[in-house]
Amino acid sequence: MHETLTDDALLQLLSTEEDRLPRSAVDEIVRRAARLSPALAHMADDRALWEGPTPGSFAPAHATFLLAALRTPDSFEILLRAVRIAVELEDYFAVDYGDVVLASAGPDALSTLKSVAKSTKEPFELRLSTIEAVARIGLLHPDARAVARDFLLETARNRREDADLRNAAAHAFLEYATSDDGEALHDLQDEDLLDDEAVQLALTGTVEPYYGKPIDLLELYDPEALEQRRRFHEELEGSAPAELDLPDKASLHALSSLDEPVGPPAPLINASPKVGRNDPCPCGSGSKYKKCCGT
Repeated sequence: MHETLTDDALLQLLSTEEDRLPRSAVDEIVRRAARLSPALAHMADDRALWEGPTPGSFAPAHATFLLAALRTPDSFEILLRAVRIAVELEDYFAVDYGDVVLASAGPDALSTLKSVAKSTKEPFELRLSTIEAVARIGLLHPDARAVARDFLLETARNRREDADLRNAAAHAFLEYATSDDGEALHDLQDEDLLDDEAVQLALTGTVEPYYGKPIDLLELYDPEALEQRRRFHEELEGSAPAELDLPDKASLHALSSLDEPVGPPAPLINASPKVGRNDPCPCGSGSKYKKCCGT
């Protein structure tokens, strides 16, 4: 069906289908990559498009995923800017796969990724994505393994660094560790960055691959992925609070005197533990929450 569309009509789908862009359309764009890549690069690099209203604001995210999947030459700087914009705008549809997008550039991007990760001027989520991208590159490209490993361990050991970033680097280092890394692993455990189970898995070489597991961004458009997102959106809508019956103006006026608190607010207590977007998904899939039910 999509093979009969013109290039313009095909690209227009990126602006109309929100996160339900079908795989058949994506495959056709990939087939025409030689002539559509410049347009994809322009969309991914267009901040006004990212900031625009839905559904058009999905277009740059789709373009970013496609550019990364295509491994278009000289696109890394565009991809880095795209992920930075997505982070600044809290566009989690794109941010959640920022590490995969950035890792698509391969070993040539390591120097820039390490520089961004170390910069305290960069947003936290961007720095986290670059650390994870370094981890992926080192595990998927043997020639980059030593550089990535040293960087992750250095970051994890850096006590001046953000604790959450150190934690991410430490857990990424687990996939690099061998039985000779006992001292380093136990040091990280002593600083509460790793638990005993994680250390033992690393020392025995039985860590479940996460960063070392290739991810095909085009699978985001498979029917199963689209269905998963559809169910997730339905669950969100179903949990939305019912529309409230607002009091009349006289009642609102009387209530206005209660606006100022008379003392400190009571602490909010959540009966269930908060699931971070980088924590294992509680559904048991083995993926991070942000890559699974938190999509």
